[in-house]
Formats: sequence, C-alpha cells, structure tokens
Amino acid sequence: MKRITLVLIAALFAGIAGAQTVKLQSAINYLDDLRLIEAKKAINEAAEHEKTKNDPKTWLYKGKIYRTIYQISTMDDAIELGMKREMVEKVLGKPYKDRRNWSEYRPDMRIEFEDGKVSEFSKPADGAYENIAEEPLMTAYDSYQKAIELDKEENYLQAVKLELMNLGNLTYNAAVQAYNSKSFEIAENYFMKTVNIKKTFGELDTNSIFNAAISAFNSEDYEKALEHYLNLVEFGYSNPKIYSTASQILISKKDTAKAEKILKLGRERHPDSYDVLINLTNIYLTRGDIEKSTELLNLALEKQPDNEQLYYNVGVVYDQSAKDTTLSKAKREEVFDQAVKNYKKAIELNNEYFDAYYNLGALFFNNGVSLLKQADSLPLEAEEKYNALKNKAEEEFKNALPYLEKAYELKPNDQNTLVALKELYTRTKKYEKLKKINAKLKKEENSKEE
Repeated sequence: MKRITLVLIAALFAGIAGAQTVKLQSAINYLDDLRLIEAKKAINEAAEHEKTKNDPKTWLYKGKIYRTIYQISTMDDAIELGMKREMVEKVLGKPYKDRRNWSEYRPDMRIEFEDGKVSEFSKPADGAYENIAEEPLMTAYDSYQKAIELDKEENYLQAVKLELMNLGNLTYNAAVQAYNSKSFEIAENYFMKTVNIKKTFGELDTNSIFNAAISAFNSEDYEKALEHYLNLVEFGYSNPKIYSTASQILISKKDTAKAEKILKLGRERHPDSYDVLINLTNIYLTRGDIEKSTELLNLALEKQPDNEQLYYNVGVVYDQSAKDTTLSKAKREEVFDQAVKNYKKAIELNNEYFDAYYNLGALFFNNGVSLLKQADSLPLEAEEKYNALKNKAEEEFKNALPYLEKAYELKPNDQNTLVALKELYTRTKKYEKLKKINAKLKKEENSKEE
C-alpha cells in the first residue's frame, strides 16, 4: 500500500507540473486568437510557477502578450476623423475584412469611410482591452529583458531581438505622445526605454537621450536632466543647446566652475553657437569680468548685428565699467561714450525698449550728479573750474531728460523712473512737471497703503 501511495503522489505532482506547462501553451494559443484577457491570466500564472518561471520562452511570450495588449488597446488612438484610407492602412496595415465604405480589424474594430476618408470608427473590442494592464509596454520591456537573462543557450535570442526592435518603435511613439500631452515624466521614461532597447543592438540613440533630457527638464527633474545632458556632452552630441542647458542647471546648483568648463568646451565644438556664447558671457558678467564680457558680447554682435538686446547688454557692461574708479579718467570717458553709443543703438533698433531708455537717462543723470560732487569739492578759488563742471552737469541733466521722460511714457507706474524724474525736475527747475510727478508718487503711495 505504501508503494502504491508514493506512485499516486508522484503522478499527482506530474499532473500539476504538466498543468503549468499547459498554462504556457494556453497563453500562446490565447494570444494567437487575440483572447488577451485569458492570455494575460495564463502567462502570469506560468511566470509564477516553479516549473515555468525560469523558462525564457515564458518571458518571451509574456512580452508578446503585453506588447499586443498595448497595441490593440491603443489602435484607435492612431486613427483620426478625415484620415485618408491609404494612411489608415499605412498605420494599421491591411484590414481583416474590407469593403468600399468600411474596414474591419481584429479584434472587432470597425472603420467607416466616406469619400475615401474616415467618417467614424470604433474602439477595438469595444474598449474591452483598454484597462486590463497597467503600463503594458513597460511590462513587455521587462519581460524581454528577463528572457535574455534566462536564455543562457540563446535559443530565443533572435526572437527576443525582433520583438525588442518592434517594441523600440512603440516606446518611442509612446514617448512622443506623452511629451505632446505634457506628461513629461512618462515621456522621459519611455525615451530612455527606447535608448536601452537600442543598446541591445549595439546602437547609441543620442536623439532619444536628448529628448529624455528635455522631458526631464520640463518635468523639473533637473538632476536627471543634467545627467542626460552631461552624457550627451561626453558623447559629443551635435546640438549646442546641451551645453547651454547643462550650464544653466549647474549654475542653479552653484557650480559655476563646471558650468564655465562645459561652455568653453561648447565654444570649442560649436564656435558659431550664439546660445553657448551668450551663456558664457553671462558667467563673466556675473563675475564682473568686464574685459571678457565685452569681448564675447562684441563677438555676439558680429553674429546678430540687429539684436537690440545685445547692444543693450554691451551698454550695461560699459556702463558698469564707467563707474570703475581704478580706471584712468580718459579710459572712463571712453567707456562712458561706448555705453551711450550702445544704448542709443538698442533704442534705434527698438524705439520702445524701456530698459535702454531708462539706463541711458540714468547714465547721463548720474554723471551729472558726479560732476556736481566734483565741483562742490573744489576750493573757493577754483571758480572757473567750478563753473565749467557745474555747466557740464546741467548739460548732462538736459541730456537725461528726454530718455527718462520716454521711459515714463512707456511705463508710467515704474517707481524708479518716477523717483529719477522727481530729482531731475527739481535740479532743472521744471516745477510744473515736478508737481505732476509728486502727485503721481503720492497716488502710488496711497494705493499701497490701502
């Protein structure tokens, strides 16, 4: 009796093992018939059982089933009303059934045509497969990777690679769709899955890495974006924007030294890139390196001679340099004239450039104030020199007037402009205008208190 019992138990276990092998075959058969709910259930059971969970064939078919779930559940996403019949067939292939005014695709997706264009369409299987799996593309990707890992003898390697090739197209398209719908985190994930799939074939997909970097940046995951951009720099990717954006992230992390290094490399590789040039200039501007800032800004002007912002920025650099008391008087006068020249050029190119008007007016006004201070510091016997400086100061105030008044016209509520005009009207004794400015300032003050 004991020996008979053991045989029965052995036979029972063999039956269970066989049942699990049947689960794998059932999953394959269900997939062939596009019975995806049953296929998904069967393959998941096969992937968990001791006898089949380490079989690469199980994971190959799990990938196929989940990839098919994704494709069928999104078939109708590729179709638009008004789409030409030829385009439909380019996207979905030849239909299962075809008539002049309609086509049918498995499983049960019907497309109606009018004058050769889509007039109506249904969801595949009436939407039955839309929510049967979360992130089926990701599950398919992980399943194919598992199949490669388990396939020591490479019996299924070519089949898996073929599946991965198809999957790469799907992940890329899914990434683009996610990006267009502003789901940037999802887009980054899909772009990087595409990159990893291409690596299987020994291909470095730098375009997808670039798209992943943009997606990560837009989702405000700056650490991940920086990682992608720095990889692209290492790979020598052809778009100069990688240097500019990487530098901006590094500067936000207070790593200006590395940002400068990246931008200098960008300048070597892309000497004609305006973006790289300007970002490097901004580092020098922030550091107060007038000489390098001016040199690079003038290079930028050669590339964009009609860019009013560049002329304004050059004006700002010379404006700051004119305040540098370590420079000789002759040098300070020279850079002052350069500041005036560049501000005026910016205004010439854009006659509503508020900042250029304000800065130019302030430049003349501040120079007038400086000249008055010099005059007041003179001894009493230096009357002639005193009068010359005072007259020059009054001339500078007159020079400032039209620019600050134009700034006021462009932005009548700008506090700095109002205060500057109040001081200017006081010094030039334009008391009627001063009354209006005082009234305006008082009104602004009262509105703030309320």
